[in-house]
Amino acid sequence: MKVFISSINFLLVVVFAIICFSVVNTNVVFAADEAEVDEEASSSVNNAGVQPDEIHSKDGILDTILTVDYLLSLDGFTRYAPAYNGKSVGPTFRVKPGDKIKIKLINNLLPESNIGHELYKFVLDPDPVDTINQTIVFNRLNSNGISGSLLSYQDYWGKSYQNLHFHGLMINPNIEITNSFAIDGGGNEYTYEFNIPIDHVGGISFYHNHFHGTSCYSSLSGLFGAFIVETNNDPYITALQNNNLGGSGSAAEEIVLLFSESSTEIVDNGQPVPVNFIPIIMSFDWIALTNGKINPKFVFNVGTTIYFRTVNAGELPPVLLSIDNHTIYPIGADSSYPIPIPKTTTTDNDNNNNNDNEEEVDNTIVIDAGSRIEFAVKFDTFGTFFMRRGGYNFNIVGPSCAAFFGPELDGITTCISYDKDDIIGTIIVVSSSDDDDDDNNNNSNNNNNDIGDDEKTTTTTTTDVARDFNNTDDGNNTTSSLHLPILRVSPYLTKLLEQPMSKGTSKVVTMDLATGVPIFQIPYDGIFQPGGGTGINMLIGNPHHVLGNITAGTCEEWTIASNPPGLIPHTFHIHSVPFLVTSEHGIELDTPFWRDTYPVLDNITATVCFPPTDVGYMVNVHCHMPAHQDAGMFGMYEVLPSVATVETSTTNTVEGDDDTSGVAASVVDVDDADINEEKDSSATTATNESIPTMLFFALVFSSSFYFL
Repeated sequence: MKVFISSINFLLVVVFAIICFSVVNTNVVFAADEAEVDEEASSSVNNAGVQPDEIHSKDGILDTILTVDYLLSLDGFTRYAPAYNGKSVGPTFRVKPGDKIKIKLINNLLPESNIGHELYKFVLDPDPVDTINQTIVFNRLNSNGISGSLLSYQDYWGKSYQNLHFHGLMINPNIEITNSFAIDGGGNEYTYEFNIPIDHVGGISFYHNHFHGTSCYSSLSGLFGAFIVETNNDPYITALQNNNLGGSGSAAEEIVLLFSESSTEIVDNGQPVPVNFIPIIMSFDWIALTNGKINPKFVFNVGTTIYFRTVNAGELPPVLLSIDNHTIYPIGADSSYPIPIPKTTTTDNDNNNNNDNEEEVDNTIVIDAGSRIEFAVKFDTFGTFFMRRGGYNFNIVGPSCAAFFGPELDGITTCISYDKDDIIGTIIVVSSSDDDDDDNNNNSNNNNNDIGDDEKTTTTTTTDVARDFNNTDDGNNTTSSLHLPILRVSPYLTKLLEQPMSKGTSKVVTMDLATGVPIFQIPYDGIFQPGGGTGINMLIGNPHHVLGNITAGTCEEWTIASNPPGLIPHTFHIHSVPFLVTSEHGIELDTPFWRDTYPVLDNITATVCFPPTDVGYMVNVHCHMPAHQDAGMFGMYEVLPSVATVETSTTNTVEGDDDTSGVAASVVDVDDADINEEKDSSATTATNESIPTMLFFALVFSSSFYFL
């Protein structure tokens, strides 16, 4: 009998232990779920319907698919254009340092024409018989310039080719091969595989199609999405927690904004034709979009602090952003680099032609093409407020139109379509009791594709990462105790600056506009057409022409200028390499700052440091105004391997057939990895320590049956 009872007792012990172990693990999951619920409950109004879909890494891996198909979108207007995953903008990717990235790009567009295939092969030839003609074809030029070359959709080659550029990520450019690699439509696919360096910056970047000649088409079609790297001491998450848990006593929320433009429908024989394959510089019917939507509605609870993370993914020059009757507090630029507090403009709200003791001010913040700007706004007043995009005036009017774009424009008032104001969002501030009535009516459109990140909030660190604004603006603006993140320059960037300066290799990079023929190296053929062209260092871009060499493991001083100066603020961008701006307009800065995309109206100087690598690569520099880039304002530099050593990440490698090591770059403290390991270790220890206790009680409980 005792043997039978002992057997039962043993089974009870096993069953009870399994139950206890399951309860322990279930509690861990529930705790994570509760944290997510609490995070969402901090701002009970749900704005998910006007946010891009989100895809999170899971267990250190982001493994996902991006499909490219034609999509009919835009309420009130018909836009028939390529799109990612059936949405008007691509999903937001959220990853962590050290994560492995695997993104399969599937191109379901119509296959390129036979002529397009032949031209693609022609521009890939590294040693063509006719370099000038190759340059013309690659940039879709006619013999004298850009005018007349972009007017026919049917004749425009390459519109079906697709690839990806990860703008702002510190990864090896060999992963992208953007100017010489793309996949055709018809279901072809390619998988991008790389690792996020363990010491990568925590901030917002973005991805987009970068097949040369289709940048405008892609930008105006919505082929882009945010790419956010979340670190363990992410100052934004910390500020969200501080605001939610007592830092300022108010709720907080993160909002992603992707700014762009689009054009209206084109119909051919009753069928919609994909739009946006030409620049909209002289098209006045374009529409300003936010997250691929026309004037989306956001609903916030009164007293909520909103941390906006914005991307100018559009074709046009800067987005001049303001929010009615609210102050914008800038935080960071590009990949969350600290920025000097920019000047803001004050608007006369009561139209009395003065700004005497205005109760509130309107601030305008500038978001340049290809740049990311992060800022905070506290909504302390009930009501409806418009998010506005101001016009940008190049002063190209009257006779200048004919000079720039040809005699057929002689006599018109203006030929530049950028100078118009738009409402790009409506913000409704309500009390919590109004949530049921004023909840966002776009929520049904949400498709939050979270593929399993178990830790949405990854830190409770609060030391030296926030600053308070207590009754700012002389007490007139009610932004009491606004808790803002403080961004700090990474020690790794400081380490990069300690690399030796390359002697005698300082570079001058000019972003040039030509307004007549011949345009740079393209000879005039005697047939008059409106001239015009764009280039770098007086050369129209060619993927096989190397502007110069760079030695990895060194720093160089670059002077970057616009030519002619003072006309257009070309946004200068280097792939995968940030730069330290040290002067503007010939004036040395008191506080230099880091950027990876920056407007150059006249000139700037910058220190550019290239981390050591044992595998060389080509680096692309260009203007990030797509219309200029498409027409040839880009150049290629060759980075030569170096045996110099510096503390760099070894996780950023190119996966696949090529055995190429990664380009290290970091803008966050490497201690983040240690924090993560300690966190994971402590969580595992806590769980493991609870199991013996549960088993002990299981043994005591079951043994009591033996003595019955």
